[in-house]
Amino acid sequence: MSNSTPHVYYLSSAPASGIVRVTNETKCTMRAIIEVTEGEAVEGVIEQGQQVSFDVPPIRRLSIVGSGEGGICKGRFVIRLRRAT
Repeated sequence: MSNSTPHVYYLSSAPASGIVRVTNETKCTMRAIIEVTEGEAVEGVIEQGQQVSFDVPPIRRLSIVGSGEGGICKGRFVIRLRRAT
């Protein structure tokens, strides 16, 4: 992840609700930006060593911004989509 530039990790043409989990594995601060509708987003900060989960309505896009030393952060994300009934 580059310093202060959001990087898109997930983009959906058919949004579905679900859970997004982001894990920060380095000495940096990450900001997860989960776009739920056009122009509306859920955001959260993930500090060093933290794992944060977001239960969100239809997920359109997941972007993460890292503010690590030299602009480098390392981490993981998992998206679990709910199946439409």
